[in-house]
Amino acid sequence: MENFKLKHSISTVKCMLALSVSLLSACGAETVGINSSMDASGTGVTDTSITSTASDVASTVADTSTSTSSAATSSSTSTETTASSTTTASAETATETTAELTTIAVATTEESTTDASDSAVTAVDSSKVAPGINLTYPQDGVVYWEGDKIGIGANAWDTDGSISRVTFYANNKWIGRDAAAPYHFSWTGAEAGTYKVFAMAHDNAGLTKKSVVVNVTVRPDNSLQSPSISLTSPGDVSSYDVGDTITIKASASDSDGSIKKVDFYSNGSKLGSDWSSPYQYQWTSASAGSHDVYAVATDSDDLTSETDTHRVTVNAATTSTSNLVTYPVNSDITALHKSNRFAVRVIQNGVTKNSFVYKENNNADLSWAGGYAYMQAANHWTTFSFANYVKVEARRLDGNAIQTCVVRPKALNIVTTISGNKCTFSMTKAANVSVEIDENNDVTQYIDKIGTITKHIVKHPLFVFANPLETNIPSAGDANVVYFG
Repeated sequence: MENFKLKHSISTVKCMLALSVSLLSACGAETVGINSSMDASGTGVTDTSITSTASDVASTVADTSTSTSSAATSSSTSTETTASSTTTASAETATETTAELTTIAVATTEESTTDASDSAVTAVDSSKVAPGINLTYPQDGVVYWEGDKIGIGANAWDTDGSISRVTFYANNKWIGRDAAAPYHFSWTGAEAGTYKVFAMAHDNAGLTKKSVVVNVTVRPDNSLQSPSISLTSPGDVSSYDVGDTITIKASASDSDGSIKKVDFYSNGSKLGSDWSSPYQYQWTSASAGSHDVYAVATDSDDLTSETDTHRVTVNAATTSTSNLVTYPVNSDITALHKSNRFAVRVIQNGVTKNSFVYKENNNADLSWAGGYAYMQAANHWTTFSFANYVKVEARRLDGNAIQTCVVRPKALNIVTTISGNKCTFSMTKAANVSVEIDENNDVTQYIDKIGTITKHIVKHPLFVFANPLETNIPSAGDANVVYFG
């Protein structure tokens, strides 16, 4: 049996799996066995067995021309190989020999090469549903230079469990992983060439799903410079309601050429393009849910760069506004104390309400050294109560577009968005804030310059008293309600 070709197949399997092979010879049958088991992490080699049996041959069998190496090196389940030949030493008919090989699929670690099948890996519980995954970026056909950082992002979900991690691949080689949403990996050090990039979702049941594959080209480094681009609006972790207009803005430049265009994206889908500065896109059809928005600049040399992603949450529209309360105002109060500088609207679940803005003139003593120019002209304020979330829209009523808008205290990290005469921001908890609209004025700059004790003068403060949700709502004309301004 020494010349039987089965020895070559067993040797090939031995090299492939890096396992020890034990060859036992006896007067009767020959048996070869290979066994291994999956490691504790689940990423090692799965249970593997290879057996071979052959009947005792009375005479020497010549080298057979049939090879079973392909069966031993594949991940298939069972292959039968029958080898027969006629001995040259005598006219006897050689004994027919049958070799049976059985292999069970071999799993590679994430760090090694993988073919990453489109279908989910077979699990013990066949009732489990494989996870889902979408590759959000980079775009198919995008070009980078050696040394560029290549961002790869994905959305992943699991209907009957949870996502344990998302792994990222280039040309079937593992390049990184992320265990928490939003799933992202920054790939650096890519050499010049073409790459097929994709991601793989892994759920808590051990099932996997492969994303679509995109083509990425990395060019050799040269003197041409990629454009620079940053996303200026919306702010990261911003909130909107269905039906809102979301203004996406980007700042782009190119050191050795010019900007050809800027494309705007959400969750990997192109929204639109702008071919001239200022680069922006008005998004009016955002659906409810989470959106990763970003922009891609293309320069005159057709080189591209993309911004970081900003997460935007769009709240579903409902007819309920039970978590937002505004307060009625009597007509005499309206006539005497209504602000002629600001108006405020509050928005929740797609429903908009006006929140009355009071105005209180400043009657302070004008004899102090600073004079009227250094004093507040008037106080403006509004109040409402809410729970969960509210969007506040403050507008200038004097016909001027808003240039600056800051919400204090800054420790609340409230991000504002300016559009024409509107300043918009979101609140997720009750707070009393000061909205300073166009207060970076000459007086403030002068006081900062000369070092006066009063460092910050706000001539037209707008105070917003956003209280916790009130359940016992007063009614207009209620005898127990006193209106003041």
